[in-house]
Amino acid sequence: MIAPMSRSVLETGVRVLRAVPAHGGSGQIAAIARALDIPYPTVHRTLVRLHRLGLVAKTDAGYVLGYGIAELADRMEPYEGLRAAAAPVMTSIRDRTGRTISLVVHLDGAAFVLDSVPGADWAAVPRHTVCPSALSQELFASGDVSFAGDVPASGPHSSVYTVRIPLPDGARAALHINSRPEQPASRFAALLDEGARRIGLAVRRQAPGRAAR
Repeated sequence: MIAPMSRSVLETGVRVLRAVPAHGGSGQIAAIARALDIPYPTVHRTLVRLHRLGLVAKTDAGYVLGYGIAELADRMEPYEGLRAAAAPVMTSIRDRTGRTISLVVHLDGAAFVLDSVPGADWAAVPRHTVCPSALSQELFASGDVSFAGDVPASGPHSSVYTVRIPLPDGARAALHINSRPEQPASRFAALLDEGARRIGLAVRRQAPGRAAR
């Protein structure tokens, strides 16, 4: 049985956990200890405990983030039922446009991809990554309902359109589509606007959840 953590132990655990991806290979524990200015034995004990909790895994190259982290991330959403409500709508829009459709959420001042359905000529945007364009960041920072424009992507520029999903209790989410510059994403605006409306209605019909701002 694992004993309850004190606040200081918990804070140390979070700091060590965040440091794991940046410090791998031989001498990992010593490197983390130096980077965080924490005693070597404390880092070692913390990693052992995190391993028992499934938050890190032990490999020949040292500790790496464990399956428990991915499991927690997959349960994350700003409003209960958002993923389930958005999935069929996103798939339908992708099928009609052939473009990648992303579900973007805003939590603690940052916008990131909660889910993505890949299009014919675009790869899926990995879950939990930083928002695919600055437009979505700006959308959440403003009072606007939607944004459209051309932005730099990995390689050529891309045309994007982002529209807010109307959610209860101030929860923030948006639908996001990528297209080639020669085929502006704004031409799919009506389709995404209707999709966002449908998602919002589906979420509101469900039992009230707890929104995160």
